[in-house]
Amino acid sequence: MAGSLPVSSPDEENSNASSLPRHYPNPGYLGMSSHSTIFNQVFSSTTAHAAAPQHDVQQPAPSISPALTDSIQDLTLLEKGLFALSHLDQLDIPKLSSLVRSWLDRGVNLPLAAPFVPQSLKAVADWSNHPRPPWNSSDYRIDARQRVRLLLESTQKPIVVQQDSSFELFLSQILGENLRLEALGIFLTAAARATLDTCSFPALFATDRQRRELTKTLSLIGDFCLETCLALDCLNDLQLVLQYENFIVHSQVDGDQSYHSWRRMGDVASSLFALGYHEKIDEGMHNIPIFLAELRRACFARIYAADKSLAIFLGRPPRIVKEYCFFQLPTHLEARNDEYAAGFDNPTQSSLSNVNWGTSSRTQDNPEPINYTADTRCSALFASLKEEVLLMFP
Repeated sequence: MAGSLPVSSPDEENSNASSLPRHYPNPGYLGMSSHSTIFNQVFSSTTAHAAAPQHDVQQPAPSISPALTDSIQDLTLLEKGLFALSHLDQLDIPKLSSLVRSWLDRGVNLPLAAPFVPQSLKAVADWSNHPRPPWNSSDYRIDARQRVRLLLESTQKPIVVQQDSSFELFLSQILGENLRLEALGIFLTAAARATLDTCSFPALFATDRQRRELTKTLSLIGDFCLETCLALDCLNDLQLVLQYENFIVHSQVDGDQSYHSWRRMGDVASSLFALGYHEKIDEGMHNIPIFLAELRRACFARIYAADKSLAIFLGRPPRIVKEYCFFQLPTHLEARNDEYAAGFDNPTQSSLSNVNWGTSSRTQDNPEPINYTADTRCSALFASLKEEVLLMFP
């Protein structure tokens, strides 16, 4: 599949056509009985994909060659990247970083992307500190095109992990020399949320109008980062996290009644299904580290809860139905002592114990901490009850 999973040979395909199809897990796929197989006689490839165990196969992304092809898709991706980069270069990254740090110091963070925010903040700050040609000079576009190519190439690379992989190894594949558009998007999303939650930050804005304008600018650039990621067709865990956080920003900027929010909820639900995270996630069975299994369970719980809240608020059908999912909640983090768990390690972000909800050994004298993980679990449980109530009144 296309999530952050082990691959046997990341360089197996050297095609420079960025439009090659990707294959995601399809538990109900008919294989050789499907119409496409019968009519097109694609026997060997479909048999391989139908027989592949779910979650255990990742297709390496086709790379963009140093000289991008002249296909419409490649040129469109390049222009989207240039648009996002040109607007990003006009922002004051050091001041934005200070805003996000002050926001984090208040005990606030992005609910799903929390462990990635501090590292993305530092990586983007380091990346922006490199000498650049003046923004309005003739050399700027040449430099920008080169940076966009590098970002696109990094974003297309699969994130390779195994069961014993560390969180630091995961980060090394998305930051630094391997900086990806997802990391830029997480930084911009955190900056947008920090701007929304801060009434005044004189270094960047002093009036409510300036604050709204900055929020819209940050969300617009973040949208271009996300849309470019999705257009590359290399869906992974980090993109799913970014999709959810982007949806939350739009629900706050545009309102839950906005079509922008409604469409993004559909997009993130589609990605959840495409990655197969509505099914049981088991780190041992799927050869992934426990922190990644926890992240995937949290993704399911958050997206499931958001789907129910938005559908009920708007009076529309939910997209994610529990009957077709393996209902799962994040656990395991309290006993862990690594950088991923540390991302939730302040009073509002520490994690829950390694027990199932409802059978916890916690007592009234030893309560579970109130934090983002608790909020994720409660929200998903309440959403489950909401769905059961909805089924009582069809």
